Amino acid sequence: MDDNYDNHTPEQIRVLGEFVVASMGLGDEQREFTPEGLTLLSELEPSITVDTATPFGALVDSLGLLVRSAQGNAGFDSPATALLALFGSASVGALYTDERGDVGRNLRGAAREVWGEDWVERLLDAVFHVGELRPSPLTRFTASLTYLDNNRFLRRAQAAGVSIAYSRGPGPLLPQHFYGAPILRDMMRDAARPPEPWAFTPESGADAWPVQLESGANPFRVLNYEYGLLDPEIHGIRRYCFSAPDARRDLRAYAASLSGRDRHRYVEYSVEVLTRTLLQQNIELSAIDSEPDFDWWKDHIIRSSQPEVLLGLRDERARKVAHALLVSTSLLPRVVEAAQTDGSLRDRLRIYIKNLEFDVIDARYRDDARRGVSRVLKTGGVALDTTEARTMAEREIHSMLD
Repeated sequence: MDDNYDNHTPEQIRVLGEFVVASMGLGDEQREFTPEGLTLLSELEPSITVDTATPFGALVDSLGLLVRSAQGNAGFDSPATALLALFGSASVGALYTDERGDVGRNLRGAAREVWGEDWVERLLDAVFHVGELRPSPLTRFTASLTYLDNNRFLRRAQAAGVSIAYSRGPGPLLPQHFYGAPILRDMMRDAARPPEPWAFTPESGADAWPVQLESGANPFRVLNYEYGLLDPEIHGIRRYCFSAPDARRDLRAYAASLSGRDRHRYVEYSVEVLTRTLLQQNIELSAIDSEPDFDWWKDHIIRSSQPEVLLGLRDERARKVAHALLVSTSLLPRVVEAAQTDGSLRDRLRIYIKNLEFDVIDARYRDDARRGVSRVLKTGGVALDTTEARTMAEREIHSMLD
């Protein structure tokens, strides 16, 4: 394989340029894309196409793992996301009982034949190494791919020693966003679940496939944490900052929908997942307590590291094309070089593109903590014992419910 592999296209550079130009607006004028940018985004063709009429194509389509172009072609933007789709099919996809699930079970069986009981770890290794050998400078992600890719993302961030994530719906506090809807449904009714962390019963998954669910209920969410944020085999400080007003609203709303024993159980699950998070020595957990302080950029930067930044798309028109964009930071200077603009706009573009650079994101994160804009619940690198973590988790969750 060519170690100097570089497959960026002028279209990818223009799409990222359009995102940055649209972000330069003030107030209500700050957007994700201009109309031209949305057109460019929708016209990107997947580099690996998949026929959705085939059994495999039907499965990955139902799992919400395919991106599409305006021309109707479906597939993947990179070899790594194609491998992630195999993992998603062999894990969550194998849980569904119809003929599409048969494809997932066959893939899981083949993976076990090759790698034995370590098939999950070996398949994730393959995703990581293929991503290193064949990086994609701009990759469209569906919601399902966003959660599946966190393992690869954090492993790549290890070299620099730190990554930063922002969230309005934090799984470490909200069980429905940690586990996804099917697993939480099982937990709330004491259903006997298989041992795999992604597993749920056929009854809990029968009502909808991932592609039919809103992102907060996606069953792939649990893999974002079990094989990502909370994975003890991944090293480096993981800074995770959440919007406390949004978390409080979601926590209260879900708890209010329950009564008696179910409400108590839900709150206990909230305390448990937060305790697990606080027990991870390399996690730094912080909260933004003022709604205006969780600004436009925090809302759009899902996670950031030296080599990559994952941008969440919030506009409904953009979300019809992709849930998020994974951007290689090596692409950023090319955006300014390729810009067909006058000198003053080019200078503004050169400034605004820095919003996607890790050093700037990191400096703003540290400045928020210094100025008291963010509240650090736990510092990265600090080890808590179970009692300390549990006490801290109970205090945070109950304060949100009071």
